[in-house]
Amino acid sequence: MDRGNKLWEGHRMFLPEHAALYRERKRERYTPPVLDEQRWEEIDRLVSEAMREGWTLCWTVFHPDGPYVVQGRVGRIRPEQGWIEVCGADGGIRVPLNRLVDVRPVEE
Repeated sequence: MDRGNKLWEGHRMFLPEHAALYRERKRERYTPPVLDEQRWEEIDRLVSEAMREGWTLCWTVFHPDGPYVVQGRVGRIRPEQGWIEVCGADGGIRVPLNRLVDVRPVEE
């Protein structure tokens, strides 16, 4: 007898204070830091060196609900199209340059 998740559907419950906190956090939107010219130059140097040496980098990317982190190597860079490809264990993803918050080497 396969009921899937229906057995637990009726058991979900939010306490009033948890529901209020949840709604409050949903209203608060994450605002990314604005990167200055010097930080962009540091990122550019780090990405260039990582491409040459084959390093894995830790990429912090903006999302309205909060930043998320992707680990991977530099794939392709297309500044004229505004994205960089990050190749990780799950394959490659395109990260828009205007959503990039931070880049740092992975500490192994």
